Amino acid sequence: MGSATRESVAAARAELASGAVPISLEFAEELFAVVDAFSAVPQLRARLADPSSEVDEKAALARRVFGGKIDDAVVDFVISLTKTRWSSPRQLTNGLRDLAVETLARVASARGALETVTQQLFEASRIFAKNRDLQLAIPSVRTNTRAGELVDSLFAGKVEPEALALIRYAATHNRGGSIASVLTDFVAIAAETDGRALALVTTAHPLTPAQQKKMVSGLESEFGEKLHAAYIVDEEVLGGVRAEIGSQVIDATTRTRLSELRAALTQ
Repeated sequence: MGSATRESVAAARAELASGAVPISLEFAEELFAVVDAFSAVPQLRARLADPSSEVDEKAALARRVFGGKIDDAVVDFVISLTKTRWSSPRQLTNGLRDLAVETLARVASARGALETVTQQLFEASRIFAKNRDLQLAIPSVRTNTRAGELVDSLFAGKVEPEALALIRYAATHNRGGSIASVLTDFVAIAAETDGRALALVTTAHPLTPAQQKKMVSGLESEFGEKLHAAYIVDEEVLGGVRAEIGSQVIDATTRTRLSELRAALTQ
């Protein structure tokens, strides 16, 4: 991500956080629709990201293309993005996609469901990562409608609405890549929405809510930053805990300790 893009994304995130934008599930889904339009028509995103074009001309173009098709508040937000600089037209598209993800995270946060949504997205990424047949089945479906129906049959009623919208988008917009990796990216964006980093915590057995709270508190003290935790249950670690935050890892699992002991005995 170029410096111009970083500045533009930061400004847009501040606008979303200010409460000046009437965000909702529908608002985010219409942002995704604009992302689709940018992806389908490169000339459009190139015109709107062109720093040499007049701001009023870009605003008029955006209103001609999207006016009457999506909510006026969404059009206004997209126009605000065209007034800032982007390192490339593709980064405008990618930046808008990330802002749509953040919008859904903020909607979930407003009703106290952000941690639940973060965990559900992570669990969905694990499901796709572990199930190769499912990973391959989605791209074989010829239309986004049918792919969305397949996702709904697996997740609807089992996850929060914001999580379902993001799982559906990741699956229906997969273009030969990994649905699991896209969802993992979404998890990180959601976790950072309220200024927290993502911690991946692996244990041999599920933690109770009280244990999870104690775990997060201890990790925050250790790493010196606020965290959202996503939990992995892996019986092969035998016991203990492994915590991964970015490139930093604390591995205090029984399996690792046994491996270290075994290595020490053979030296």
